[in-house]
Amino acid sequence: MVKAKDLINWSALSAQKKLEKGSIRANRIPETHKEDIEQLLYYIDCWLNCKELTTKGELKAIVKDELQIELKELVMKIQTLGKNL
Repeated sequence: MVKAKDLINWSALSAQKKLEKGSIRANRIPETHKEDIEQLLYYIDCWLNCKELTTKGELKAIVKDELQIELKELVMKIQTLGKNL
């Protein structure tokens, strides 16, 4: 099975980050770039495993829509309870 780390040209990645060619390697990632590279590896793994990616913005929109629906239902229940008192 191919892994994300096997697909990356680490020398080119180091150069892209404006570092020396060997600064970033599969087994040595500087702390300053660790979060970005872990995110890159996650994206590549998702692509390799045919997983659908969802952005934070998309998730927020979905949650917002779901919460609005639940709040409307809750308000209607409260109004119904108020009428029955």
